[in-house]
Amino acid sequence: MIHAIKNFNKVFRKYPVAFGVILSSVILFADFLTGPVIRIPLLDIIPVTLMAWLGHSALAYAVAFLFSFARILFAYLWPGSDVLHVEIVNALLEVCALSLYALIFSKARTMLKVIALQREDIRHFHDFTETFGATMQGRAVSPGIAEGTAMIYKPLVPAGSDDVRIKRKDVEAEELRIDRAISAALAELKHFRKQLETCGSHKDMAFLDVRIAMLGDASLARECRGIVSTQLRSAEGAVQSEISRMELAFQKHEKAFMRARASDIRELGLLLLKNLRAPENSHPHALSSLQPKTIIVADDLFLYDALRMDLANVAAIVTEKTGPASHVAMLARARGIPAVCDIFGATNRFQTGVTLLVDGNEGSVMVGPTGMQAERVTL
Repeated sequence: MIHAIKNFNKVFRKYPVAFGVILSSVILFADFLTGPVIRIPLLDIIPVTLMAWLGHSALAYAVAFLFSFARILFAYLWPGSDVLHVEIVNALLEVCALSLYALIFSKARTMLKVIALQREDIRHFHDFTETFGATMQGRAVSPGIAEGTAMIYKPLVPAGSDDVRIKRKDVEAEELRIDRAISAALAELKHFRKQLETCGSHKDMAFLDVRIAMLGDASLARECRGIVSTQLRSAEGAVQSEISRMELAFQKHEKAFMRARASDIRELGLLLLKNLRAPENSHPHALSSLQPKTIIVADDLFLYDALRMDLANVAAIVTEKTGPASHVAMLARARGIPAVCDIFGATNRFQTGVTLLVDGNEGSVMVGPTGMQAERVTL
């Protein structure tokens, strides 16, 4: 029984208009068969209110007029019926009542949506006011102190929707796309390494060299190309498959150092997918052009974020997950940008435009600091 109800609900939600039309037809047919003696006008309310509640107001009004017109039509068709003038009056009253129901339920749905949005806004405002003036403790990943304006950034992690089957004639083109994506990613990493070298960040360069070696390993391209040619999968599908296999292998390694490299593999995979999916007329990265003294607040920041960040205008970085060995942390230390991680719920508790004071020495973030508070921290 429960299974049948679930299936009915699924079909109803997928085809609400068809369901409303069928229900209206059944009610009209039953009403005609019962004749003028047995009247069931209350059932007319069901499809009308249903369509109005689901947002199909025009259809709800159309059904209301259809029922009313059918009343008059039935008066002609019912044998022995001699109350046509009564049916016309009833039909007029019914169309007014049903139209009123349609109006009420369509407006009620809109009002509930508005109320839900207002409640969400109030909740966000309440959360914000609770944190205003508060200091949140996290973990320092890059030293320094900076005050600026928060910008909430939510990176778009590439999805796997374009893992499709290809034709044999497309294999060579897909293999070429893989080679180009790897070459582009390597070029970006090497440019990133030069930035670190210029800043004298030799410790961070060692971490980056490991990732360059992983990406430059000929076996990565060979395995991806093999998946394309043998399984006839797109370049994206091949990269996802091979990266997942490598990440799992690193996670199961007996040495802790190798297990820690699993996250590096995942980031390299995301970078490759970004390069595979970047069209020539793609929109600029959200972090490539920032206002002066911007403090980036994010759940996590990936390698492709670090490579495209407008460093000249970044005052500080606050994240929930990004660790000290991430590319963003390396870049922050190399450029002297204060950075703090492990600020739980940062993207929900902060709002774009609020003033933050980031202390990369102590690993703390102050929301809406007063002049005296900022002065005490910077002393």
